Amino acid sequence: MTDPMMNVLSDRPATAAAAVAPLVLDAQALAMLTQLDPSGSGQLFVRVMSTYRKSLARLIGQLVTAREPFDPDSMRLAAHTLKSSSGSVGALGLAQLCGSAEAALREGRFDALPTTLDALLAEAERVELAVHQLLPA
Repeated sequence: MTDPMMNVLSDRPATAAAAVAPLVLDAQALAMLTQLDPSGSGQLFVRVMSTYRKSLARLIGQLVTAREPFDPDSMRLAAHTLKSSSGSVGALGLAQLCGSAEAALREGRFDALPTTLDALLAEAERVELAVHQLLPA
């Protein structure tokens, strides 16, 4: 299966990426991750962000797949998981959108989903670009 997020934005210019990261990822959350390995010798930041990027691609793929045919349980689980991991790496806008999708699914408000999911997918692309910018080439 093709990963819908891993290379979606990889061909965008570096200058665009440089402008995106500070707007998409919370600086305090990134600083907290950096403080866990202040010297960087353990490559913790790189490992966490690389793992998140792979997880982002996998979970977005699950959300897309669960849209048609509609599978609300799989969609809710993917949104819940992505909400938590996104919050941990400072992708607060994406975490909030995942929370909105999760709540709509849990409460059976399916009419609100298309707009929420479209916004979630657009924000996921911005997050992927920002994370890509932070990782070594």
